[in-house]
Amino acid sequence: MDRLTKHWGDNYVATKLNYDFLWEMPKEDFEHFEAIIKKLAKYEDTGFEPEEIEKLHKSCVLEVGQDIYILTQYSSHRDYEVIKCRINRKTVKRRNTFSVSGHYANGSYYNGTFVENSIGRNVFISEEDANRKCSELNAKR
Repeated sequence: MDRLTKHWGDNYVATKLNYDFLWEMPKEDFEHFEAIIKKLAKYEDTGFEPEEIEKLHKSCVLEVGQDIYILTQYSSHRDYEVIKCRINRKTVKRRNTFSVSGHYANGSYYNGTFVENSIGRNVFISEEDANRKCSELNAKR
């Protein structure tokens, strides 16, 4: 891979860029510029080409913003319950992962991160499948 960034201590530097424009850049714009360079460097650190990253993102059957159903317990001494959650982030570094947020039946906030093979175990696309598995697990308790 032909990198566009280079590690410089704890920071990153764009290596193929004419920096003349930076002298007149406002501080808040420079901070955004630094964030962009850091994000680009993180992608380059994966070792994947852009096309490979795009392919990994598309391989996950779930999409950001999609509603899914999580099977969980508020605490170990309570029954299982199904929580409707929204996917708020996908990551594809070593494995496809996705982060969700929702609320327990008691109103407490819930968030979690799962790998794609959690689907059908404790993550469900359909509410009916989640409720069926929940009933099975609670009947075994």
